[in-house]
Amino acid sequence: MSLSGLEGCPEVTLLDLWEVNPESLSPIQPIRNLVKLQVKGEKAASSWPAVDIDAVRGMNRLEWLFLLDLGSQRSLIPIRSVPHLKGVKLAGCVIEDGHLSPLVDLPADVHITPPDDRPHYRPSVQQLMAMRSRLTGRG
Repeated sequence: MSLSGLEGCPEVTLLDLWEVNPESLSPIQPIRNLVKLQVKGEKAASSWPAVDIDAVRGMNRLEWLFLLDLGSQRSLIPIRSVPHLKGVKLAGCVIEDGHLSPLVDLPADVHITPPDDRPHYRPSVQQLMAMRSRLTGRG
């Protein structure tokens, strides 16, 4: 599914997309005022190509990033350049490159709902949550 057309909505602050399986989030890149982005995929998402979330790179106002049931995500590295995140949910997603370190690098006050653990994840979800727990002092 293409999200083309959204680039013409630069003043949107909240974007909820349900039952979609976009190949890329690139059409949202011009929406620089986004505070919350929630994308919920279809149940058959595991059979779709991996989603590229590179469009969130540098979204200075983005606070909430919820990627739910989207199947594969190429990488979480783009979230390192989103400075004001308060929450990230990755339920029902698989991170193709296996690197969960961008979640470790987020500030301690960012709430994280990690993806389900997979053997190729480094650190593992359990290790990730233990590291985050030490950062927050809860654990």
